[in-house]
Amino acid sequence: MLVTLDKIQDNAEPMERVSCGFPMLDKAMGSTNGVDGFVRGGMYYLFGQHGVGKSRLSIQIMDNVSSTGENTMICQGEADLNEFANWMSAKPVSTTSHMHLTDDMEFSDLMKNIEKVRPVFTIVDSANMVNGISGLKDIQDKYRIWKQTVSKSGTVCILLGQLNQDGSLKGNTAIPHLVDVVGTIFRPKIKRGWFEVTAIDPQTGNKGTLKIKYGDEKQLKKIFRVWVPDKNRYGETELAVDFKHTDAGINYITSVFETEWNRLKWLMPVEEYAQAYIDQKYGSGSDPVPVPIQSEGLLARGLRWLSS
Repeated sequence: MLVTLDKIQDNAEPMERVSCGFPMLDKAMGSTNGVDGFVRGGMYYLFGQHGVGKSRLSIQIMDNVSSTGENTMICQGEADLNEFANWMSAKPVSTTSHMHLTDDMEFSDLMKNIEKVRPVFTIVDSANMVNGISGLKDIQDKYRIWKQTVSKSGTVCILLGQLNQDGSLKGNTAIPHLVDVVGTIFRPKIKRGWFEVTAIDPQTGNKGTLKIKYGDEKQLKKIFRVWVPDKNRYGETELAVDFKHTDAGINYITSVFETEWNRLKWLMPVEEYAQAYIDQKYGSGSDPVPVPIQSEGLLARGLRWLSS
């Protein structure tokens, strides 16, 4: 087929974006006519090291969307359905009636299930475990069919991928070239150390210098970042979105830390350091706690070096 661009543009349907339930992740995926989100009919490939948070993020997205009454579907090849259900029971999920699960990873069956359920979001965990695809020519043909199926059903299809220990892509390296958006999920490198801020005792008005530790290693291991640095056919944003693992699932955080003050509060026991400061200056058991930080400029300078 040979046509001029204006003919295609005249007949092209406008991009429709849908929210994953995390507004900043929506924004990182791009915007159309002021609406942020994932593009219906789009194929997204998110990869990262084993255990970084890919599956947990996808389950949370499924839960966010399903809770609005929309259908979602998870296609996973790590366990049979009973085992996967037991695994899911250990994770907080608010709704299940609109969340469809399948452990059938045959390519033809996967296409049929997408057409049958017509989910708003489809998660494939992982792309390398889909059977019935072999060789470069075959993967090109199958992914063309996959793209047509996804477009026709209006689903957002997110394929999860693994990285080897050396950081190289595990499995078929042609996948990033065949999808619409490629992103990475990883643990950001965050520096650790000490800095000082000016503090004041609100009862006495006495000022002093408070030495604060940042970068608690146990807390840093709970943080992961979603970033689309290289390929987004629907519009580059260069936004990185950070999440933190919690007992209740995952929480979005604005930029590795929620605010400059909250950065301190959950990265380290600030109240303990504040209490230690007051104890040293005014005697053990003195009040009040916590010590208000008075020098925002000094605080900002100290925090500037947190993220590498």
